[in-house]
Amino acid sequence: MQTIVGVRKMSDDIQEPIVMDLAEAIEYYSQQDKEIRPVGYMMRFTFGERHVAPESHPLFEQMRLFATGRGLHLHRRALQFKDGTYIQYELVWRGDLKHMEESVTGTSTLIENYCKDNKLKPSMTFGFIGDKPQDEEEAIAHEDDLF
Repeated sequence: MQTIVGVRKMSDDIQEPIVMDLAEAIEYYSQQDKEIRPVGYMMRFTFGERHVAPESHPLFEQMRLFATGRGLHLHRRALQFKDGTYIQYELVWRGDLKHMEESVTGTSTLIENYCKDNKLKPSMTFGFIGDKPQDEEEAIAHEDDLF
């Protein structure tokens, strides 16, 4: 799993992402000041298979079991588009940086194996969770970037 941890400014117009694997990213953050270290992570799995949309599908119960067993908070949402419904499961973990790699790899392995066994092909998004709230001026300055 590779993660973008920042951006390296090459010139005024060009920025290059800094990409690391998970272990490197955790090591990188462990050497940073405490106020910018992540306090957790978020994994989002998006399923396009129509048959997993009902809450009665075994996937929902399995994701709840994975979340409970791994100490994660689970969010489920259904996204309706013209081409169909997509189901997202968002798993959130908060804890010590020392335990993050094991949590990420253990959780992703469980879900990947379940999906492989059940012929499901979700997309996966991963991100770190920070604890420092964004300054109001900075948030306002980036509002135009959202759309």
